Amino acid sequence: PPTSAPDLVPGGSSGALPDESDAVFDTTRVHRIDLTLDPAAWYDIQYNYAAENWWTADFQFDGEPVDSVGLRAFGAGSQAAAKTPVKISFDRNVPGQEYRSLEQLKLDGSTQDAGFLNDPFAAWVLRELALPAARMSWATVYANGEEWGFYIVMEPIDDVFLHRWFDGEEG
Repeated sequence: PPTSAPDLVPGGSSGALPDESDAVFDTTRVHRIDLTLDPAAWYDIQYNYAAENWWTADFQFDGEPVDSVGLRAFGAGSQAAAKTPVKISFDRNVPGQEYRSLEQLKLDGSTQDAGFLNDPFAAWVLRELALPAARMSWATVYANGEEWGFYIVMEPIDDVFLHRWFDGEEG
């Protein structure tokens, strides 16, 4: 078991090699994510979340832009119109497009964990044990210029994650 305080810095204490996406999961600060999309799309994501319709949005992470990303609601048990969790797909509309070597990100409103710590801490413990676990950080999310709330930024378990930890995509 770990005997020291958490190393919650980019590239810290994971069994995977550091890469340019580590900056997205820097836990020494609260990031800012800006989403710009059609207001009707935003309404659909918030109030028709069970449909998980894909919409097009422009994305900024700490001021770094990525245009024309795919955006949809995700999750079943954590859905809430006030803080709908969303999945961002950088390559949905533009094949091959990535952000800091990531194809996707998830934003979790943490409606079931008011402290915003359970998932990030559990994942950190697993990584300390050299077990594959998603990286996470925190961000304030803005939609069309209005603050939407405080979120956990989650690394999805996808082929990019599998390549970081394993030699293939089999997991």
